[in-house]
Amino acid sequence: MRLEATITDTRAAQLEEVVAELKTTKSQIVEEALALFLKAFMEAKRGRRVAIIEPESRQAVAEVVSPSLSQVEWAVHREKIVLSEKDMEKVVGLIAQPRAPTEALRRAFGKKRR
Repeated sequence: MRLEATITDTRAAQLEEVVAELKTTKSQIVEEALALFLKAFMEAKRGRRVAIIEPESRQAVAEVVSPSLSQVEWAVHREKIVLSEKDMEKVVGLIAQPRAPTEALRRAFGKKRR
């Protein structure tokens, strides 16, 4: 399969450095990067995280994160919220008649529109 992607200039420069250092091809690096991401994706679906481990201490020193992996993690870790009847009535009331926006909220929306 042929794949086309757009990457930032910074990533392109990093890719060129790795290709030169490893004396390999861009395709090989992309294939391995995709394999790593797919493994991380499958582990995230199981509720696990990918980490960088210090060899001597075997302690995790960093976690591998990305927007896509975070999205999977949020989707997997759903919590059931149980409300009392009184609290549920309050929520329904707030939906039916929402409070007026605060001045801070109005300013925030004003900045967003500009």
